[in-house]
Amino acid sequence: SSGTVTLDTTTTSVISGSTTFNNLTCTTAGKQLTITSGTTQTIAGTLTLTGTSANKIILRSSSAGDTYTITDSGTEAVSFVDVQDSIATNSIVAYNSTNSGNNTRWTFSSLAISSPQDSKTVGQTPAVRGTANAGDSVTIKDKDGTTVATTTADANGNFRVTLSTSLALGVNSLTPYVGSVAGSANNLTVIANPTTDQVPTITSPTEGATVRGNKPVSYTHLRAHET
Repeated sequence: SSGTVTLDTTTTSVISGSTTFNNLTCTTAGKQLTITSGTTQTIAGTLTLTGTSANKIILRSSSAGDTYTITDSGTEAVSFVDVQDSIATNSIVAYNSTNSGNNTRWTFSSLAISSPQDSKTVGQTPAVRGTANAGDSVTIKDKDGTTVATTTADANGNFRVTLSTSLALGVNSLTPYVGSVAGSANNLTVIANPTTDQVPTITSPTEGATVRGNKPVSYTHLRAHET
């Protein structure tokens, strides 16, 4: 079929029988999609499933323990979902989501900023650290949706970048994106001349350095960027 099928009611939607969609979208927080076990749902275009941290979209089989299959084109935006009993033919990355078990070829990955933390006071170009899926291209945006930094997550899914664009003073926020998928926003207060910093600058190991083992010793010092 052509066009987009949008599941936007708050009641549980039951998908029965094997179906081919062009685009399938659900952005209704807390909604449950119950898919008949043994069926295959094919999405030729884009699969969009976006809940919230407090109310994830729930994917369940009609018969607990029996699987259903989702085959998508690889174009997807999936975050804040709770998945169980699902086989992803071409693999699906679900950000900030819950693996409730018996899932195949689903990758459950964080997309979040760990520093600066939510509700902190920062300068206009703070260093940002966070996590995504390994190798992801990550875009950091402010409260107005303006891109203020871009970076790539390393093999362990970690990223670190200093903002290339200054944040506007006052109330602001930073949100990590992978494509159209947004992680949680960290709300910040931005001031021109912060006097203290609770987030240390890592001076060793240096950026790009090779280390031995998975627990290298790090050295830090404090600088005036955050309170």
